[in-house]
Parts: sequence; C-alpha cells; structure tokens
Amino acid sequence: MCLILLVEDHKLMAEVLVNALHKKGNFKVADVAGTAEEALVCLSEREVDLALVDVVLPHTSGIDLVSNPGEISTAALPHGFGAQRQ
Repeated sequence: MCLILLVEDHKLMAEVLVNALHKKGNFKVADVAGTAEEALVCLSEREVDLALVDVVLPHTSGIDLVSNPGEISTAALPHGFGAQRQ
C-alpha cells in the first residue's frame, strides 16, 4: 500500500483525487493539506511514500515546497494544527 500526502487547496479537486486514488486500491491518502505550510506539518507527523503537490498554492507554490521545504515557515498556522489529524 502506497501512503500519499495530497497537497491541494481546492476542496472539490482534493475530494476527486482522493476518490480516484481510493478506487485504484493500492493507494491510501494519509492526509490532505491545503497549503505548503500545512503539508510540512503533516510530513513532520508521519512518513509517506509519495506527495502529490499542486503547483499553485496559497502563499507558497508547490514548486517551492518540493524544492526548498526548509525555507517555508509554519509559524502562521493556528496553534495545534495537526493535533486532531489522523
């Protein structure tokens, strides 16, 4: 089973992608993040096999996320973000 982090800021597109991957059977979306900052929090909480990243994201591009993850600050996220994530 391939664990995937989906980084997509449009909820409808994220839902479509999650359903399509679920139907394939060999993939499990471990988490969905709407921003690069949220993606970094998700990655700090669990390992994934693959990240599917939208190129156009709010605040920081998907290209910056995969090219320079250390330069993205998660300081602006709400306190406790990710604490309730599964």
